[in-house]
Amino acid sequence: MDEQLFFLINSNHTVFWDSMMYCISQKTVWVPFYLSIVYVILRNYSWRELAIVLLMIGCGMLVTDWGNAHLLRPWIGRLRPSNPDNPISSLVHIVNDRRGAGCGFPSAHSANIWLVTFVVCYWLRNRLIHITMPTVALLVCYSRVYLGFHYPGDILGGFVLAAVVAWTAIKQQQRYGHILCASAKESGEGVGSGKPCHNIPRKEGLRECFVVPVVVGLTLIAFYFVSVS
Repeated sequence: MDEQLFFLINSNHTVFWDSMMYCISQKTVWVPFYLSIVYVILRNYSWRELAIVLLMIGCGMLVTDWGNAHLLRPWIGRLRPSNPDNPISSLVHIVNDRRGAGCGFPSAHSANIWLVTFVVCYWLRNRLIHITMPTVALLVCYSRVYLGFHYPGDILGGFVLAAVVAWTAIKQQQRYGHILCASAKESGEGVGSGKPCHNIPRKEGLRECFVVPVVVGLTLIAFYFVSVS
């Protein structure tokens, strides 16, 4: 079933979508998107809370990225579809001669992007954020299957891994976050500044949150022009 779904996605390709999905799959092109998230967090929180968010994501990626690549995937040993050692590799549609090496379960791209999505949606409880973040995550995940780097099951495995890691990070923040908040109050930070200092994510900030989908939209437009050129 997993293999059938993979070929359904991977074999349904055009020159335009080859270029589009290749762009979407690259990590560096999403830097403006991540910077827009940092901007929104700073507009609604202080530098102290931003540091907590980055710490949650950074520590989480030790599992979803490094631990996944060096421990989980070698231990599970499921080859990527495009890996030359995989018997089906000759049937896989490849873009720009890029073949994934090694194993692919669970997907690190999926685990990383969903980890960021879960943590950001926890801190920014806003409808625009809760639509934009999963949309970007789904696009990135779909591109990995389209390009032949992962089976859909690899993507699902990354999603589950991210959910577990994000849940753990959030629980730790809820348990120990008050320590930083207490020290902030003692030093006078957040007093009279309108900046919250508590464990509960705020729900306001619609105007600032609008920046994130705008940046995503501009990024996808740029991908479009690159793909048609």
